Amino acid sequence: MRLRVNVHGNLVLLLGAGVPPRAFGIESTRLDFTDGVLAFTGQLTAFDRQLAQVELRLVARQSETTVSCLLTVEPASQASEAAHGAVVHRISGSLDVRDLLETAAPTDTLLDPRIVVTDTEGKVQTSKVHERPATHGLLAPAPVRLGSTVAHVVPRFTFLGGNLYLGADRFTVAAHAALERVMRRPWWTTVARKTLGIWLVGEVPYKAQDNGYHFFRWVRRRHPLRLAYYVIAPDSPDRERVEHLGHVVERGSVKHVLLAACAARLVGSHHTEYLLPTADPRMLRAADGVRVMLQHGVLGTKNMVSTYGRGSRRTQPADVFHVSSPRERAIVVDDLGYAPSQVPVTGLPRFDRLLAPPECPPRGILVIPTWRSRIGTRQQFEASEFRARWEAFLNHRVIRELVARGEQVTFIMHPNMRKFTDGLEAPGVDVRHQGESAVQDLLREHAALVTDYSSVAFDFALQGRPVFYFQFDRAAYFGSATSHLDLDTDLPGPVLFDEEALAAAVEKSHDGGLVMEDEYRERALRVFPAHDRRSSQRAYRSVRRARRLADPRPSVEDGSGVRDDA
Repeated sequence: MRLRVNVHGNLVLLLGAGVPPRAFGIESTRLDFTDGVLAFTGQLTAFDRQLAQVELRLVARQSETTVSCLLTVEPASQASEAAHGAVVHRISGSLDVRDLLETAAPTDTLLDPRIVVTDTEGKVQTSKVHERPATHGLLAPAPVRLGSTVAHVVPRFTFLGGNLYLGADRFTVAAHAALERVMRRPWWTTVARKTLGIWLVGEVPYKAQDNGYHFFRWVRRRHPLRLAYYVIAPDSPDRERVEHLGHVVERGSVKHVLLAACAARLVGSHHTEYLLPTADPRMLRAADGVRVMLQHGVLGTKNMVSTYGRGSRRTQPADVFHVSSPRERAIVVDDLGYAPSQVPVTGLPRFDRLLAPPECPPRGILVIPTWRSRIGTRQQFEASEFRARWEAFLNHRVIRELVARGEQVTFIMHPNMRKFTDGLEAPGVDVRHQGESAVQDLLREHAALVTDYSSVAFDFALQGRPVFYFQFDRAAYFGSATSHLDLDTDLPGPVLFDEEALAAAVEKSHDGGLVMEDEYRERALRVFPAHDRRSSQRAYRSVRRARRLADPRPSVEDGSGVRDDA
């Protein structure tokens, strides 16, 4: 039996065992980040359980290293009187980010604040800190000295949920001094941008295997005099793939800082911020080159309005947005809000190699699910339907029998969930870690693909090989958003909703030689109608001519004087 105040302010008596308590209501009333100290002030409402303690935690997203402090809890009598029987508390406290940075790994660049509430029965509730623009205090980037290095810490909010996190990029003392200098926008960076024709190319900092890499490789081989540079993290497992091409710059180095400020073109497969040494707003303004989005994958399945929409206030939109088909161009114009002149149809640079004749006959089944924003900790992963359903498929009789007969079954986790790879139990399945194999190599080597909502399905289907979609959580995945496509009629493969149906479809296709059905082959051709190996060439011409929409001047060069139309 439990007494509860419901959402209408009425007292309710709940009978029966197992009635879950109502969650504490947590609302931030002020957020401050100054001189490396995060301060939180808020209001906590208790409806049907008593409060024991409240903590402010700061968690390194990759390693899950944590520091915390107890928040001060005070009664808010006047607010309680208006809460229809609920008990309202004022909570406040602060954490010095240095305490986490001194114990976290240098690769821990994303730090997540959490409010953790414990009741008198020992039950714990963990909540993210949400964005409330009207209550922001000063959220100012701050340098934090850590021995011989400096961490430049920038408060930001996530694209999807509007949750506060801290980006912490580490620099040598000299590199940070250069950063502070260029963020003041000295006159010589403008001159360099207009005259040198520097291009800064990349992907996410630890990768060199996506469209940024394939575009850069094409440029270095075809136009070696072009001042194009690839930015990559010094400890990236992909560094060897790109190092031999030359013009590779370490992220966070003095050279990177200067190139970012002077570049005429910022060319990436993701948001431009990934190409820069920091997401500090001053650096975003200082890096004033034309922003070209090569794209990470073909748009359509996932709703990308909050991530790449031109109206997003959490990131700077691209000036030029490359696509692979007229259908995708319509999505970018109609749904993401770009002007038609900003959206050239080029194809993805990685298609050039994807569509090359295979070195050996493909074999086996590749499994690549996309990530889930609601799974951020190991505890959440272990308790998730995501883990349970994928493990159920990978341990299904059909998969076990294929493995027993010598068939290759390979699984690779999305980069955003790479830290959970070791938590997947799938005996006999070749579970790869991120960086161990290039995704495109895996696509070319395998004869069939199983995914859920990932855009890699479009790449794979272009090879004329079967794709299977496992969308057991479609409603939860999309929430109130919708796909840009009709998921039942536009995707280049059958959509299954439980592991039994998925396993049966894979078994039937395997027994028939893993042949792609004509209906799905036709759908795949709509993804990239050109179906050729000249995407990098088209992308190069687009980058060279790229300009801002607001700039009325015709632009066929980037300031370098190089006029190469190949």
